[in-house]
Amino acid sequence: MEQAAKRKADIVCLPELFTGLKVISEVPGAEIDSLGKIAQQFNTYVIAPFYVREQEKVFNCSVLIDRRGQVHGIYRKVHLWPWESPVFDITPGDDFPVFELDFGVIGLCICHDHQFPETARTMVIKGAEIVFCSTRMPDPFQIPWLEFSRIRSLENQVFIVSAGASFNHCSTHIVAPRFTGPVVASVGLGTHILAAALDLKWLRQQRRESPLYKIPKAVPSEEAARLLQNTETHCFLNERRPECY
Repeated sequence: MEQAAKRKADIVCLPELFTGLKVISEVPGAEIDSLGKIAQQFNTYVIAPFYVREQEKVFNCSVLIDRRGQVHGIYRKVHLWPWESPVFDITPGDDFPVFELDFGVIGLCICHDHQFPETARTMVIKGAEIVFCSTRMPDPFQIPWLEFSRIRSLENQVFIVSAGASFNHCSTHIVAPRFTGPVVASVGLGTHILAAALDLKWLRQQRRESPLYKIPKAVPSEEAARLLQNTETHCFLNERRPECY
């Protein structure tokens, strides 16, 4: 975290259950306070996943800490891994909140959530521009993980940041919603710091000014074809038909 923050990271995302299966009973508490001091020292946001006990229930959570070291919000994992509930007695969350930060709007998800297209879709409909996924998905499920990210990114026109465990091959990467060259950065096995600058100004412009919505009927077919050739990304939010789904 300190190394990432020294590289001027606006936000640091840690892998799922990065301290193991320990259950913390207070948010904020000792663990969050220690991370908050680093966030405050280096003026960065931190996404920290823990098992968190809330009264009589335990949730798999991503705790979002702001630049002042305070808890900005909590995401509770909605789609539990099959044995999380019966073995570890974890309770699923029931909401996909998004969080407005000083640089943009983000969504959070945890591991198995990423395999369900509804996760990213719901957050993007709520305004998310970046989705951060903390994971420790095991083989063989994590092998297509990068493909999941590429599809989630393109179908929702959103940046995807996946922070995987050190024993994973391909689940730590950053993906942009581009038809060509979507993988911004990626790493394999081992402990790494992966960093990239995400152009949210470009994303907002693409969402607002897609040539697909600017081609009037009077445009000659050759000109329309040229405009389509220049299309970098699209998510077809306007064409969604949820009443049919």
